[in-house]
Formats: sequence, structure tokens, C-alpha cells
Amino acid sequence: MLRVSRDQSNRSRHTAELVAAAFFFAMRACEFVKTSRPGKTKRIELRDITFRDRHKKKIPHGDTRLGERSKFVTICFRDQKNGKRMDSRSHTASGDSILCPVRLWSRIVERTREASTDPHTPVCVCRDGDRNIEIRDKNVTAYLRLTLAIVGDDHPSLDPKKVGTRSIRSGAAMALFMKNHHVERIKILGRWSSDAFLIYIRPQILEWTNLMAEHMAHASDMTDSRVVQPEEPQPGATMPSFL
Repeated sequence: MLRVSRDQSNRSRHTAELVAAAFFFAMRACEFVKTSRPGKTKRIELRDITFRDRHKKKIPHGDTRLGERSKFVTICFRDQKNGKRMDSRSHTASGDSILCPVRLWSRIVERTREASTDPHTPVCVCRDGDRNIEIRDKNVTAYLRLTLAIVGDDHPSLDPKKVGTRSIRSGAAMALFMKNHHVERIKILGRWSSDAFLIYIRPQILEWTNLMAEHMAHASDMTDSRVVQPEEPQPGATMPSFL
């Protein structure tokens, strides 16, 4: 049996929770992990994450009950690809014990603070044995492909080789689209400045139409509200026969 040390598990957990937490904010890889080709986008740091309780009061990162007390989480994107600075987005706790943006980010912050409490520390930092490491984009890609390989029997149409860091952002757009969220709301959450995100929508997905067929089947009343004067029959004209 393959044995995983506590430190390796710590690294794995940090990678997994970064992926899930980034999904809720439709993040680019360069926003939450170290990339091989750094660009203009600034990575999220501890100082960029704010937690609030149900009364909207801020909760310090050092609170021992950070995940339990927090109801809201806000991420500040200091600089990003679209040129907008200090652009913030928020999420409310989902109520799910695992897939909850508030709980995910609280655990990420707690784990990063084990490595460093400096507010300028990137959230991709965690402890690995007796040293600090940074989760990289290649770690995220490897995690996604391994996960897909494990669940491959249930999703035979998905090719692990085609999955990468961009799948997080595209998956977020598709998840919202599948639940009939308005295009403008998807754009705002994902910080898309145009309709370019539509390239992420996969119309070949079986479930994407949701209840469209049912709604179309029951759309029997289509009354034309326009007032149209009946045409006068022309002299010598004959009525068409449908028999």
C-alpha cells in the first residue's frame, strides 16, 4: 500500500483546496499559484482575503474559529489580466461541508499562516517538512489529471490529457450556466469584461439544456397581441384547399 507522509498530505490538501476555492471565483492559475511564466496578474496574498461573520463584521485571520464563525469571504484582485485593479468579489457560505468557498479559503489561510503570518505571503505557500514551498501550476495540472483518471470510469468521455489549469475557469462558467444564471452575473463573478467567456460553454454537454425541452413542450399559448386587419379577398381569387 502506498503510504503518504503527513507533510506530503499537507501539500496535497493545500493543492486540492486551492483548486476548489479558485473554482468558486473562476480564477486564473496565475492568480492563486506560482506559474512557470509570471505575467501581469498579481497572485492572491493573505492580505487580499477578508472574512466576515453573519453580522458583516470582519474576523481576523488568527481567530481560532475562523471557518466556523465566517459567513462571507471576499477576495481582492489587486492587479489582473483585464487591467482592473483592486477588484473584489465575495461569496457566502454554501452550507456544504466540503464545497464551501468560505470554509475552503479559511483552511487555506490557516495552512498558509503555519508557514508565514506575513500579510504579503501568497496563499499558495504551505509547509513541506521543515521548509516552505509554493504550489505551482504544474502541481495543479497533475492533481486535476490524477483526479480525473480516478473517476474516469464514471466519466469515460473526459480525457485527462485535455484537462489543465484553464479547466477551473471554464468549469466555473459552465457550472453557473448549467444553473441558468444570467450571462451578466457570470461575467461579473468571473471578471470577464466581454462575452469572451462564452467560448467556455460546452453545448455538447447532455444536461446543459436543463428543462428547456419540458418548457418548450408546455409552451402552448402563443397569442399574437398585434391587431391585424383581415385582408379583403381579391376579385376572382379562390380559397386554398387543404384537402
